[in-house]
Amino acid sequence: KGSEIGLLSKPYIEQGNGVPDLIAIQLIEQKIEENPNAKGFLFKGFPSTYVQAYIMDGILEKMHTSVTCMIEMQSNPLQCIKRLTQRSKTERRRTYDMDPEIIIHRIENYEQSALNVKNYYQKKNKYYSVKSDASEEVVFENLCKIVDEALKKA
Repeated sequence: KGSEIGLLSKPYIEQGNGVPDLIAIQLIEQKIEENPNAKGFLFKGFPSTYVQAYIMDGILEKMHTSVTCMIEMQSNPLQCIKRLTQRSKTERRRTYDMDPEIIIHRIENYEQSALNVKNYYQKKNKYYSVKSDASEEVVFENLCKIVDEALKKA
């Protein structure tokens, strides 16, 4: 937020488009470099393309580590629209949450690229999914179980 590379991503996000791979990778590299003593990272919404997943693996390999797991939050598109519309009425709102056309465009973009990322991590036995239509408590509990299981395998 506020960095030069972060500002480059803003117009893409506001229009409901995916951030170009090069910009997304630079953002992630920046976060990793800013936290050299971190024991791990949790990235929301990344990688969002096959290219990002592949490059991320290369970056982590140089650091003698790897992705532990990739968790897809599965939700009905109508539920996504409902949640984002509700969020647009709160302090957490973002300008791109307020326009239903942008929300639908974001969902369509996600569905186009998510399958490639899912397949990439399935081949590595690192893909998990959580149905996110349940209550926050149930979703959180399921996420914790997945992370615990993945960390035991790592």
